[in-house]
Amino acid sequence: MHYKNFLILTLLLLFTGCLNKGHSPMAGTVSEMSMPSMSREADMAIPPPAPVATESTSVPKEELPPKPLPPKREVQSGMLTAGEIDDNLNLEYFQKYVDKVLQRKKETPLPFISTKKRLKLKVVDRNNQAVNRAKVLVGSTTRYTNSAGILHLFPSVDDTQNIDSITIANQVVPINFDTTNEKTITINNSATAVKSLDLMFVIDTTGSMSDEMEYLAKEFESIVSNIKNKYPNVDIRFGLTLYKDKGDDYVVKDFAFTSETQKMKEQLAAQSANGGGDYPEAMDKGIQKGLEASWAAEDGVRIMFLVADAPPHDEDMQKMLPLIKEARDKAVRVYPIGASGVAEKAEFVMRHLALLTEGRHLFLTDDSGIGNSHEEPKVACYQVTRLDQLIRRVLESELSGKRVEATKDELIRTVGSYNNGICTPSKASNTNN
Repeated sequence: MHYKNFLILTLLLLFTGCLNKGHSPMAGTVSEMSMPSMSREADMAIPPPAPVATESTSVPKEELPPKPLPPKREVQSGMLTAGEIDDNLNLEYFQKYVDKVLQRKKETPLPFISTKKRLKLKVVDRNNQAVNRAKVLVGSTTRYTNSAGILHLFPSVDDTQNIDSITIANQVVPINFDTTNEKTITINNSATAVKSLDLMFVIDTTGSMSDEMEYLAKEFESIVSNIKNKYPNVDIRFGLTLYKDKGDDYVVKDFAFTSETQKMKEQLAAQSANGGGDYPEAMDKGIQKGLEASWAAEDGVRIMFLVADAPPHDEDMQKMLPLIKEARDKAVRVYPIGASGVAEKAEFVMRHLALLTEGRHLFLTDDSGIGNSHEEPKVACYQVTRLDQLIRRVLESELSGKRVEATKDELIRTVGSYNNGICTPSKASNTNN
């Protein structure tokens, strides 16, 4: 009986404690049940733990300084890199290149201009010195030798059908275009040094050319300075023609020839590249406007640098042959400079322009790291140097009448088997794809 009373009393005490805690009898911990005399106030008197700082608290975060932007490359001369190919020195490889392009493109707007037949004339004086700008009459067509005394005559371009003689310096020279590949003619006129240079830049200024445009003015200043120092007695004039495409802010814009270097430099520097959109551009219209300029240099050299990365529109491709003939009529030698983005059509057109006007095809390379990627040209061999050095060598070659090669210090790399502009068959046969 006493045991039952004791058990009842114990249960009552436990039940009363649970009511004071505000929860069920089974919710307490062992320590709570063993300390029935502790009150709720005593529990609340225990200080809470210190708050832990999280992202949601007001504890300020340490701000890191912003990462500095990479320094912008300073635009200066001598940074663009380039190579070149003289297809007149490598006609066999050029013809293989043309055949492969046309075979791949069964239906193509590319103009076919046969170069299978070619007569190489060299005109010298009685001292065996090359005669620059010797006037050569081929039927009713007038052609001129370059500063090396050389003129390449192509029946497909120069209308030599039914022609059995040519006239040079009032001398009638019998010739058979079917059987003759090369001929040297001596005339009584004495060779004279080049006294003047007309230098025309025809430039594609659409958006894809923006990377290279910034550097052209700087390169121009360096090139002209070197040429003027080496040839102080040569009168130099500069012309500028810009072109975009239909729908842009202009299609063609031109600046008259000037002898003021600073004026030309400012004109170049003021230009920017934008517009375009599709791949082809108004190249034919730019070349046409450049040929319409007031060319002089009657006793000198006429050069057009065509800076571009895209061909004419397909419907304008057939205009290229008449433009080539006009350039030959005016003794304007075209030196295309292929920029980033040049693909098969553009290379095809630009190399024909160079070959048939006695120029060379120049092309920018990726060695500089400037601009978009530059496609490797389909040529058998070439050397890479700085662009300003290459253009300087081109101009020196034109003014001196002798091909000027790169020095060892100028060379960046060599592709194929190269010997003074000529690609030798040993390695070239596998590289001209």
